[in-house]
Amino acid sequence: MRVIVNYIENIALELLRNKVVQVKKISTGEEPFLSSGIWSPGRISIENLGGKTIEVLTWKLAKKIAEETSVDFVVGGKTGDIALSKALERHLGKKIPFISIGERGKLIGMDEIEGNWNGVVIGGLALADYGTLSLLGIKLKVSSVATILFCGDPILQHGKLKVIYLLTLSKLLEVAVKYHHFQTEDVGEFERFLRDPIGWQKNFNPEILIKK
Repeated sequence: MRVIVNYIENIALELLRNKVVQVKKISTGEEPFLSSGIWSPGRISIENLGGKTIEVLTWKLAKKIAEETSVDFVVGGKTGDIALSKALERHLGKKIPFISIGERGKLIGMDEIEGNWNGVVIGGLALADYGTLSLLGIKLKVSSVATILFCGDPILQHGKLKVIYLLTLSKLLEVAVKYHHFQTEDVGEFERFLRDPIGWQKNFNPEILIKK
């Protein structure tokens, strides 16, 4: 029987093939990931995304941004964000100033921005996972944030900013189970961690967490 994969599932499978999201088999005794002192049954690895894949997904996100909001400038912090900004320029047919985030949140390129301009904060992947939320307090008119994979940060979900994304982490995990990339119980463990990272670490097998 032929399996029909829809648009969203295709994006999710592309990320899974590139191992952007990895989940440990906690149910069979695998130890969780340890990164920066934090134990986790799953992780998101931006570095695993191949050049051609990020180029395609960047183009798709830029198209969606152009369709859903007005953009006069872009704020970003990584090399991939510049590529997304350039793709957005091609979709809109105009030059868009790029404000880069430097050390300690310093904004570079502010001199090109006029007071009534509207901007979008962009992140190539998993925006809510890396400090871009600090931008919400700056003196710029920013109406939207955009990312390929949205992890469902509650501050963004329930805030005033419009969130533009290709895919949510919860949907990606759903697709991962459907196409047998991960087991249901292991995805459930990761989802419990995402809801309460500190609580998950406290409740997980303490012998594993302290032996290193």
